[in-house]
Amino acid sequence: MQSTINPTLLKLVSIGKAMPGLVLTLFFACTFLYEWFTIGVIANPSDIAQYPFGSEEAMSGGGWYYLNASLYARAMLTSSIIFLIPLLAFGSAIIKRTNISTIVAYGLLAFAWLTIYMLSHYHSA
Repeated sequence: MQSTINPTLLKLVSIGKAMPGLVLTLFFACTFLYEWFTIGVIANPSDIAQYPFGSEEAMSGGGWYYLNASLYARAMLTSSIIFLIPLLAFGSAIIKRTNISTIVAYGLLAFAWLTIYMLSHYHSA
């Protein structure tokens, strides 16, 4: 006797594989975008005063972007744009519902994290 698997169930399983990555990527993209918007666009002096801009302690730990508010805002905008690539890949994986597109999306997410890490720690201002 041959068992058949419901195709709708397979599609839901495929979506379930990509959904955690989509949520995680959306979280990081929105967090970086919020930081850019708060410091770069709104630029409220009381909000900016809460950040250790110019502090040697913050910059010595790999935070070269803490040199000033403008540099920090640009770094956050760049980081959010970098996370848009895997975000689009996860959206595509959910639409296509194929395993290979989900694997590619997770690979792009790992590459985005690696890129952000390298920009944060190996860039000299």
